[in-house]
Amino acid sequence: MEPLERLVQLFKKFPGIGQRQARRFAYFILRQNEQYVEDLVASMRAQRSNMRRCVESFQYFYDLTPARSSPLSSATPAAAAPS
Repeated sequence: MEPLERLVQLFKKFPGIGQRQARRFAYFILRQNEQYVEDLVASMRAQRSNMRRCVESFQYFYDLTPARSSPLSSATPAAAAPS
């Protein structure tokens, strides 16, 4: 699969995003400068490493304690809060 098509396929996994919108996203990314793309990737990685989901309410919350083995692990805010 070509890199552009791979990017389109990844965007299609977003909720509510079809083939045409995914292609628009891919072309948008291609038109941006390198710094924008690096900032976008860094922001996504930071969110993945700092977010957790409550097993009771299914809401996401920031957990800035040292990283666990799995990002977005199921933990309650009370259990994740430092003592």
